[in-house]
Amino acid sequence: MARRRKGQLASGNFRVQVYDYTDDAGKRHYQSFTAPTRAEAEAQANDWREHRRQLKEAITVRVAVDHYIDLKAPVLSPSTVRGYRGCHRMYFSGSFGEKDLRQLKNTDIQLWISSLSKDGLSPKTVRNAAGLLTAALSFFLPDFRLRITLPAKKRLELYCPSLDDIMTLYHSTGDLMLRCAILLGSIGAMRRGEICALEYDDLEGDRLSIRKAYVLSDSREWVLKAPKTYSSYRTILLPPFVLGAILALPEPHSGRIITITPDRLSGRFQRALADSGLPHFRFHDLRHFGASMLAGFGDRYVEAYGGWEAGSDVMKRNYQTLIDSEKDKVKREMADMFQSRLSTYATQNATRD
Repeated sequence: MARRRKGQLASGNFRVQVYDYTDDAGKRHYQSFTAPTRAEAEAQANDWREHRRQLKEAITVRVAVDHYIDLKAPVLSPSTVRGYRGCHRMYFSGSFGEKDLRQLKNTDIQLWISSLSKDGLSPKTVRNAAGLLTAALSFFLPDFRLRITLPAKKRLELYCPSLDDIMTLYHSTGDLMLRCAILLGSIGAMRRGEICALEYDDLEGDRLSIRKAYVLSDSREWVLKAPKTYSSYRTILLPPFVLGAILALPEPHSGRIITITPDRLSGRFQRALADSGLPHFRFHDLRHFGASMLAGFGDRYVEAYGGWEAGSDVMKRNYQTLIDSEKDKVKREMADMFQSRLSTYATQNATRD
């Protein structure tokens, strides 16, 4: 009978043990790696050493993400926490969520990402879930080196209402509060949560200061919070037409200007839009109009006016789209300008001849 070699099990496989940690009772704990050959077992052990996890206790992926959300919740906006909770509930259950964080490998994460994509989730949703996992891993396992491939981003075709659309909608409704909100969302490039948080005290002459917003909490209640980002604190100058719409609201002019929640505002907006016969678009798309109309003034001006962070990719990617009707107008003006100059040039050359 052949003698078993060191580390060889009765099955013929080889086992390599590596020291992990010593618990509070003084007991030493080891990680065990088994493979058909000693070289394979040692390769697994070396791989574990290279990515050694400094966690003394077993913790699953699902629990780690949950702990990360709990730790970050006090310094994150309610809407961000609500999004994290939903993502955790939907995508961190099942076998992947139960994996021990100390044993997690890039292949496990890639299989999870690929599974989410196969289930029909949009690239944005998959990327958001992966982003939450990455944040949790960087918190619990700062030395973990993530090597994964995410689904390619899809370019969204966002509808940008024209000035004609906005004024048609404005005149089609007799709801003075909605009229005011439509102008603030488009001309003012304001978010609906910012609009619903406005108070008459924020208005000084034609200057409107934006310094708070209503956001939906984890318990799905609207709460008043500081603006979304530091850049969201801003003051805008209101054109007389917009200021007149505010002053046309019923008195007394004190407290909140728009006295309904963002949800109710969206509901009123969609009903008015349906009655107007205009193409469907969201209340938030009014903000696209405001940013697009300012595109010619340069990024810095647009960012300051709309409350985007400096160098914001979101603003450039989603908002700075030229309105179709305005684009055609610019094309015609350019064609006319070139024609005029070419005609002048041709006339001058003909005179010389």
